[in-house]
Amino acid sequence: MKDEQTKSEFKVSDKRRIVVDDQGNVVDRGEPEKPAAAAEAKIPEPPQKSGGEASEEEFEKECEPCEDDWRQMPPIDFASFVFSLSTSTMMFLGLLPDPQTKEQHVDLAMAKHHIDILGLLKDKTKGNLNDEEAKFIDQSLYDLRLLFVQACNAKTN
Repeated sequence: MKDEQTKSEFKVSDKRRIVVDDQGNVVDRGEPEKPAAAAEAKIPEPPQKSGGEASEEEFEKECEPCEDDWRQMPPIDFASFVFSLSTSTMMFLGLLPDPQTKEQHVDLAMAKHHIDILGLLKDKTKGNLNDEEAKFIDQSLYDLRLLFVQACNAKTN
């Protein structure tokens, strides 16, 4: 009798929208019921222009960096992106210190991953780069692959 008194009401409800019945047919049961608290809580929608997305000028105006932000960001172009990935690769090869810890460490798996990303980027942008950009990514990949092989050889010796 004590078990019956201590048991609380426990209800299991299937909230899956799409199910498969006994005959193997797919049945769409519509939207699942939402709890009352969730239905009452309204999440504010972000403001949007009637035309859809905000213009670049509005974005720049709303997202101006703080005046006390001392960092100067490089221009956003293909070369700076390749340079960023190359620098990260060199950090993982132990050639540059980690900017946060100021320590040098070797992580060959991450270095290889970054080199593979650069290789993928080269393949996907083939025919869309000017001569300078193509030479820059080619030279970066050549140098990083050579440094990777040297790091692997140093680790095995």
